[in-house]
Amino acid sequence: MVGEIKAVAFETVPSGWLECNGASLLRANYAALFTAISTNYGTADATHFNIPDLRGKFPRGWDHAAANDPDRAARTAQAAGGQTGDHVGTIQADELKAHVHYAGEYDSGGAGPRITASGAATAGHFDTGSTGGNETRPINVGVMYIIKT
Repeated sequence: MVGEIKAVAFETVPSGWLECNGASLLRANYAALFTAISTNYGTADATHFNIPDLRGKFPRGWDHAAANDPDRAARTAQAAGGQTGDHVGTIQADELKAHVHYAGEYDSGGAGPRITASGAATAGHFDTGSTGGNETRPINVGVMYIIKT
């Protein structure tokens, strides 16, 4: 079906498909694909449209007002002229859910200096130190996403 996206385990794009690399295409050259996806993923001008850019990204199911994506209304266009909000084709930047790391505890009254693990009192800021890599991500495997023309 035109506009279908598949993950494949090879690096050569088969005939009748395009890599989901965000390319800007002429509407006249890919009329069926433009009819299927329109400018959901952006547009350079009135004669072009973009295909999705899924390189290095995790696809996420469209929320469609189900409230499973708490930031659905703040989703942005993948490229200029694309959809925003709770729509197919939108994108979210990487993010880490807000949380706190405690490195010690307060005195028994709940105020005053923090007590370190060694029992020494300290005033002011201290933290658990930095840990981790370049992004927050689940275990993953590389695939190529392609879209049917």
